[in-house]
Amino acid sequence: MLRREAAEGKRRRPIPLPGTPPVPRENPGGLHRKGPLLLVEDEVIVREVLEQVLTDEGYEVLTAGDGRQALERLQQERPALMLLDLMMPIMDGHEVLAWLRRRAPDLPVVITTGMQVSRSMLRGANVVQVMRKPLSLEALLQAVDMHVPR
Repeated sequence: MLRREAAEGKRRRPIPLPGTPPVPRENPGGLHRKGPLLLVEDEVIVREVLEQVLTDEGYEVLTAGDGRQALERLQQERPALMLLDLMMPIMDGHEVLAWLRRRAPDLPVVITTGMQVSRSMLRGANVVQVMRKPLSLEALLQAVDMHVPR
């Protein structure tokens, strides 16, 4: 894969780790992504607060309480961005990323997690930023705004 990309003159996008700014997305012709955000978070209070904050900021927000619900949502809707917790019951964020690698590799994902994340865990998925919990709402809104218009 690396050789083919090098031969074609493509550069691999580095995987961002916590504490790094979001990776700006190429936006040919000034077109914006349209569609809702998919917020995947198992902690009900965190999910509700983030949903309210994002809705108040003008975003359409879909929610899922675990990875299985997230995949069901993805079968019905095409979000512009996924906010994904890694540690969840039933189906965790790692399993969701594996599914995305195969079926929706272009869907941008912002990882929200309280655990340490290695680059190898994220390889092959379109992870545009990793944010450590507890989340800064300002930083989260900046990351979302970079990838989805209001």
